[in-house]
This record gives sequence, structure tokens and C-alpha cells, in this order.
Amino acid sequence: MFACACVCACSSESSVECHFGTDRPIAEADHGFDQLEMHEGVLHWSAPDGLWRDGRRLEARCDGGFDVVGEVVACLRRPTHGEAGSLVWMRFEGGVLVERHAIAQVGRDSRGVAMARSGEGWRMLWHDGTPGDWQVWSAVFVPGAETDPAPVSSFQIAALSPTMWTEGEDTYMAWGESWLDAGYSRGQVMAWSGSGAPRRVVEVDVHDPRPVVLRDARSRVLFFRDHRRPYRRVGLYAVRLDDRFQTMGEPVRVGRANADGPIRALECAGSLVVLTPRTWDEDLLIGINVLDRDLRKRIAEQQVYEWNAHFDQADVACVDDELRLVVAERGRGTESRVQAHAIQLSCR
Repeated sequence: MFACACVCACSSESSVECHFGTDRPIAEADHGFDQLEMHEGVLHWSAPDGLWRDGRRLEARCDGGFDVVGEVVACLRRPTHGEAGSLVWMRFEGGVLVERHAIAQVGRDSRGVAMARSGEGWRMLWHDGTPGDWQVWSAVFVPGAETDPAPVSSFQIAALSPTMWTEGEDTYMAWGESWLDAGYSRGQVMAWSGSGAPRRVVEVDVHDPRPVVLRDARSRVLFFRDHRRPYRRVGLYAVRLDDRFQTMGEPVRVGRANADGPIRALECAGSLVVLTPRTWDEDLLIGINVLDRDLRKRIAEQQVYEWNAHFDQADVACVDDELRLVVAERGRGTESRVQAHAIQLSCR
């Protein structure tokens, strides 16, 4: 039986309470999901048996990641069975593939791709990982025109999976970079506007900060993973940024984020909501943090878990001021099928 934990220890400064509603299985996959995301209210996922949209198989799997804008998909496929890995741009009509273009070759460790409209074309940002060379690359793809991919991350530093967001007609990008210093992981979060040089935003003491940026009515907000004293485990941090990507104050710790998985963040019903995988003892669960405009918790962390299950990723949408969560299991051992669940969460 799938279980949700609702921890309702509200602070004296907030009247917010969260309540879980319906919970239902929404997707299944062999041995776990590569990635799942909701786009415009529709669930997309990649698994060993293919790339799926709302229960309909679209194409072969995107084991390195994917991004979706309308019926256009950017798909990252790692090398397999002697075939080269590639970043593929695909356009569908009614779920039927009508156009496909190979943008670039990628290596076996590639992870993460982001895409947004850019004039008459598509801005794409992706991670190309080969042994000894992990870089973030960028390209603007216009059907019928030549595409010229180029690396944008720091030379000779390991770059990690990128993220992208839009503000009006402008597109911005961020990613993490890391290196070893005296045997310890060090790194930085980089941000880029698409022109000029990328800017370092914060330094971190963790291999993969998984940066995510959203913009509310006040400013941009950066969420990222870091391992800061005096805490023994990797945490989830938040900080506001100005228009030059400079931090506005010190980052604040808002939760635990000591499991490898994507951070999801959005604004809903006047709150900032952040999801991240984390551990508790031997459990791998999804922590849900609800913050006010000052990046303070409005309620104790909510948790989604199931006994003897491992959840390594989730996504969230805001519909009529309620949260719609999709939480995916990670396959373990000889398990043949695992599930993703759709869950309602109301915080008022």
C-alpha cells in the first residue's frame, strides 16, 4: 500500500497546513525510470521500453535525459550496442513523429538536456560526458539551417547536468561544475544568458549541486545542493539573485538533499515549493518544502514514502492552487516492474 507522510508541525508564524489527497498509479517501467516530467499537465517519461507521453509510446528511450516544449522533444541517447550516442531533436503531431534531426554526438556518461524557443529556432543546452571530459554544450537549432554546437562550461573542469528557464522572451541557463581539491569535492554553480561569458554564482563543497532557478514577483531564486558545516549531510539551499546573478544575502538551508536526483521547484498559491530526493535511515524518499517569500519554511517538511520502496525522482505542477505530484520508484535487485504515482497535495 502506497503511503504518504504529512508532518503538520506548523510554525506559530504561519497558518499553512498541508493535506494529501488522492494517490493513484500512473505509469510503470522496467527496473525504474530514466526521467519523468510533467509538461503542460501531461506526464512524459523515459524508461528502458521507450519514451512515453501520457501512456502512449513515442520513440526509443532517452536514457541521458529529455526536455519537451509542446510537441517538440530534445532527446539525449547514450552510446549502445556499437551505435554512437546522440542528441536528437524530434517534432511530433498528435503523437506521431514527423521530423527528426541529429544535433550532436554525445558520450557514455552524458546526463541532462534542456530546451527553449529561441526566435525561429530552439536553444538547446546539454551535458556531453566522456571519460575525462564532461562538458556542457549549447546550440541554437533552426530546421533547414546549419547548427554549430559549442562548449560553454569551464575548460578542464567536470561540468554536470544543465537547467534552463525563460523570463518573457529571454532564456537563461545554469549548471554545476566540480573538481577534486585535496581529495574533497569542490565546485561552483554557473549561470549564463546565452551571450558573453558564464558567471559564477556560488561556490559549493559537493560534487553535483543540481541548480534550479525560478523567478517570482520579487527576484530570481536559486536552489542547489551543498555540503556546508556544521551539517553532516548534503542539504538543499536557497538564495535570491539579482539581475546580474549575484547573490542577495547568504544562502539558507531549507532541507536535506543527500540523495542523487533532480530538484524541482515552482511557485504555487503564494508559496515556493521545492521537491528533492533525500534519505532517512535506509529509506529513499521525496522531501517537499514549502517556503515563504523570505525563503523561510511555512510548515515542516512533507514527505512521500513507501515502506521498502525507493523514490529517486519526482515532478510537481500547480493546478488551481493545489500541488499535483508525480513520484517515481527506482528499481532494485530483480524487480521487473516499478511504478510512478500521482498524488494531490493541498497547502493552505
